[in-house]
Amino acid sequence: MGFCTKKGEMTSWSTEGLLSGNKEDRRSLVSFQGTYTLIAGQIEGECHEGTFVGTGQIFRNQDYGVQSILTCAHNVVGLTVTKSWVPFRNLFFYNQRLGPHTFTAKIPLVKAVVHPKYDGSPACGYDIAVCFAKDKNFNTTQNASNDTPENYGTYEEVGYRSRANAEELTPELALEICGYPGDKNGYPYVHQGPFVGAMQTKLGGCIITYKVDTTPGQSGSKVTVVDEEWVAAEKKREPAPWKTEKHRKCTVAIHTGNDPVGGVNFGTLITEEIHLWLRNVIEDYSKM
Repeated sequence: MGFCTKKGEMTSWSTEGLLSGNKEDRRSLVSFQGTYTLIAGQIEGECHEGTFVGTGQIFRNQDYGVQSILTCAHNVVGLTVTKSWVPFRNLFFYNQRLGPHTFTAKIPLVKAVVHPKYDGSPACGYDIAVCFAKDKNFNTTQNASNDTPENYGTYEEVGYRSRANAEELTPELALEICGYPGDKNGYPYVHQGPFVGAMQTKLGGCIITYKVDTTPGQSGSKVTVVDEEWVAAEKKREPAPWKTEKHRKCTVAIHTGNDPVGGVNFGTLITEEIHLWLRNVIEDYSKM
């Protein structure tokens, strides 16, 4: 059992997650020029099916001075039919990747921690993981490719809703997903669409559904609210020194899968429970 996406995969299900009636790809290429959507990076490693790719993003915790990579659990582990976990191997994070050979950093990941309630299903409400490099405060330009542009433009600041509540999300609220489709050869794509609904899972977690286009390889992307009025209200609900007027978007979930029957995509909501788990994992790693 596994969900890893083969590198460069083009299969009969490569349109999985494209939600227009005719499977039109409505996503836009992120060029990193001018003012661009804050992009994450591509995760690459080895699973039971060979080289796989997924999406992750740098997650900074100022309290403990630790930088980590936030992604979905099924980007770092697989589950056998006998319910044994198999960690994926040789994990690397390519920060701000733009094609197969261009990136601002290539960071080896030495540790991945999966939420203990993850049961192998992307819809369980706990398909989330945090990964660490050997350097707890790694340089985001280490091992950069030789052809990295000198000027990547200016990215948009994105906040983080550490105690996301499904009741705060209203139908048609504008969401955005920016990540790395497995069939796009290392290029990032972005699309916006409406929030549809939320569902509590039997394990106690929560998933949210939305009409935002994705395809395999984008699992692990952050799901971001882009409604500026909602974000302004969120900053009042949960003020923090690092949340400035530049923060006009807010991450609330991690994208994990597609529901072809329901015609929606879905992700793991970053609830207070998950936020506290993340803090504890990062605190523990900071003491190592």
